[in-house]
Formats: sequence, C-alpha cells, structure tokens
Amino acid sequence: MSIMAGWQFQCAATTCLPFSTDIASNIVQCQSNCLAHVQCKAASFHQSNSSCQLFDSMPNQNNSLVLTIGTVAMMVVSGTRIPSDSITTSTTVAPTTSTTTTTTTSITLIPDGT
Repeated sequence: MSIMAGWQFQCAATTCLPFSTDIASNIVQCQSNCLAHVQCKAASFHQSNSSCQLFDSMPNQNNSLVLTIGTVAMMVVSGTRIPSDSITTSTTVAPTTSTTTTTTTSITLIPDGT
C-alpha cells in the first residue's frame, strides 16, 4: 500500500464516501482490514479515535487529500495484494452416501487324477 502520513481523503461528492468505517487499534490493522476486502482501493486511519475508513473507489489524489495531523491515507497499489486482486470462488458440495459392494469368488481345485 502507498502510505501518506498526515493526509486524509475528503470528498465533496457522495461517490467517494467510505463503504465501511471500522475501529482499528493501529495502522497495520487498518491496512489489513482494507486488504481483506477485494473492493477496497484506499483507506484512511484516524489515530485520535482509532477509526479506519475504507473506500471502494480511488479518490482523486489532487482534489481530495487534506493535510490532517494524526491521520494516514493509504492506497492499494494494483497487483500487490496477497492473494492477488482476482476473485476466488469456492463451491461446496454436500456429502453423499456411497455404497461399497464386496464380491467373494472361490476357486475349487480338482485333482486331475494322476
């Protein structure tokens, strides 16, 4: 993530409001919260109240960054998310019952009389 200490995202339009505001004990937890959501593109961590705002669109850096003491703005760098930005889906199949059949074959040897 790209980290900008002392800056926060501020938007006039509703299109760049955070999709989630969580409590995070530190900046690392805020980063982890963002990276855990595939849709998260940026985050702001406010040290004064331990709030972590997650954004699903990349705010325009030039118009929406405001100098704020005690706040850290972070942006996800494309291609650096582990696991990668690709969406993984899984399918769960309900357990089924199976039947095992055992066949026993016996061979009887008959002497040839010699």
